[in-house]
Amino acid sequence: MLDEFLLLPEEIIKNVLMPFLVAPQNIKERMEIREFEDKLIEEGLMKEEDRMVFENTSKMVALSSASYTFENLYKTYSEWCTKILEKEQGEAKYFVSQLSYEALPEEMIDKTIIEEAQAGGSSHSSFLREYCARFTDGSDSYFNAKKMEECTLKLGEKPHTLLKGESSKKYILGIDPNMSDSPNADYFAMAVLEVDEDTKTSTLVHTYAGLGNLKNHVAYFHYIMTHFNIIFIILDNAGSDVFLSSCNESELFKKDKLNIKIIGF
Repeated sequence: MLDEFLLLPEEIIKNVLMPFLVAPQNIKERMEIREFEDKLIEEGLMKEEDRMVFENTSKMVALSSASYTFENLYKTYSEWCTKILEKEQGEAKYFVSQLSYEALPEEMIDKTIIEEAQAGGSSHSSFLREYCARFTDGSDSYFNAKKMEECTLKLGEKPHTLLKGESSKKYILGIDPNMSDSPNADYFAMAVLEVDEDTKTSTLVHTYAGLGNLKNHVAYFHYIMTHFNIIFIILDNAGSDVFLSSCNESELFKKDKLNIKIIGF
């Protein structure tokens, strides 16, 4: 039984949970019957074609609120509906129930909660999904959920955030070395860009930001320099000389023989 099916990744369902349905629940009983049948066949008291036929009674029950139509829950829901309507032979038997709060007996629901949830309007997309069991294409938020999904990288796609650079790639580092520790000040910030030499473009793959702690800034700069193939660094002039001097004189940089120099132009 899978609760909150909407939140379970498709890969987990297919590759981790579905295989559990392969093994029958009464496997010990089946093995005992097979052993007994083997003995009867060996003694000539039974034929091979007379063996007992076992049916797998394993079931998967998926419970969930409705989702967006571009998510896996709706895809699964649609596939099950298709299988029911087509009545495919040899397939598992499917059942789908899509139940809105309006279909429930009045005694089963608290009208106050419904009214509060309905405050955004009965057409509010989140209300339609959660209480009316209706799948929706998008959301009422400023950024449309479907458009955001289309702009989101799928699992395994590139470029994406990196904790360590790829050896075959080149990276550019941008630094705003603000040393102030005031809560109202800009952060000390670093941004690592991965260079695509074919398209002459770059993509942000790693970021750092913090307030006031020079030791932390130096340590993180060292981390970036030792984990990414940095070919060029661009710094804001204000505070850059103090920061680079602190880095070059630190034990971390001396240990790895790192010494950052400035190009005069």
